[in-house]
Amino acid sequence: MDRPQCSDVEKGKIIALRENGLSIGEISATLQKSKSTINRWIRRYEMKGQVGKRRRPGGLTKKTTEVQDEEFLAIARNNPLWSSAKILHATDIPVSTKPVRRRLKQAGLTCYKAAKVIQFTEQHAQMRREFALQNLNENWESTVFADEKRSGRISSAFWGWMSLHGPGDLVGIDGRLTANGYINILEEYIGTTTCLR
Repeated sequence: MDRPQCSDVEKGKIIALRENGLSIGEISATLQKSKSTINRWIRRYEMKGQVGKRRRPGGLTKKTTEVQDEEFLAIARNNPLWSSAKILHATDIPVSTKPVRRRLKQAGLTCYKAAKVIQFTEQHAQMRREFALQNLNENWESTVFADEKRSGRISSAFWGWMSLHGPGDLVGIDGRLTANGYINILEEYIGTTTCLR
């Protein structure tokens, strides 16, 4: 029995959907292809890095046109947190994600993954209420709340503090915050700018 055929566009969509986190069953339902067909092309891509025909001898051949390259770059610039698979999926260009990553690298662009946001649940809200009630009569005059926050994988990190008297300084952090760097921040900002009694 002949295997069902997949066009290069369909193969590209299979890989793009897989890299975008969809299961084999979800891809099968989306593209109306059997699970065995989906699984076969995913395994081939994982083993060989491509799903199309083998390259001809003589080195790499360019798979995309300049217009297609510009389309990749435009999508990447407008959506800096998109993966190469998602960028490819937004087009109808029948290639794997490799040319997309190659073009972005040549243009000095990088694909990022958005940082996962922890969902605020009713349990979290209840815990906050309980903490507030338990400490309702505490003396917060000499207490400082401080935290470090990275606002995104393509942004800088910041450290800040607040007290009963209001918010304090917001300090930009270059690179990773080390123990010595943290001590320096405490000495420079907490030691000189707080109004604690």
